[in-house]
Amino acid sequence: MGSLLLLFLAALAPLVDRPAADPNAPVVIGLHGRGDTPENFSHVADRLGPQFHWQFPRGPLAWKPDMQGSQWFDRQAPDGGRAALQAALDLVALQVQQAGNKPVALVGFSQGCMLAAHFVAAHPDAVRAVLCFGGTLIAPVHVPPGQHAVQIRFVHGKNDEMVPFAKAQEAVAILHKAGLNVTLTSHEGGHVIPPQLTPELRGWLAARLK
Repeated sequence: MGSLLLLFLAALAPLVDRPAADPNAPVVIGLHGRGDTPENFSHVADRLGPQFHWQFPRGPLAWKPDMQGSQWFDRQAPDGGRAALQAALDLVALQVQQAGNKPVALVGFSQGCMLAAHFVAAHPDAVRAVLCFGGTLIAPVHVPPGQHAVQIRFVHGKNDEMVPFAKAQEAVAILHKAGLNVTLTSHEGGHVIPPQLTPELRGWLAARLK
């Protein structure tokens, strides 16, 4: 499926928009995981910062015919999902551009984390922060040279059976070697957004969007 068609399909599926009381509030783009919906994932806004303007785009690819959830790319595609990944990156780029001069952060879970990680590698100066839950890198990255202020934080369960913890370690090592400011926080859970870390992560995100 071509990039233009993916963009068209995404345009047909409106994002979940949760404006803040302050019209000048920073923008946070929430990227759901495979099989999820923007409506379901939008609850993360209440946990991580309802004072921000949250936007939740919808993955343009169907996941299962009998379910409402969607995905950003299909790893079972002949090319491993790379063409769809690039199209999804273009979608995120459009969302970031529409934020104008407001500070922007990305928050992604699972496949959404993978999308966010690839986006910040390609566009490290486009966002202030990336909070990445339960994901990794699925393709080579090419980070533009120079010093970049963006801060990236991976949060990953040591007992994650969907995306092994070692995959997160590998992604962090690659991004660090490429010159990005990236850290990894582990927890004892599985493929989840750990509720016990909510206060800390909420403060971390707020500090980077000042």
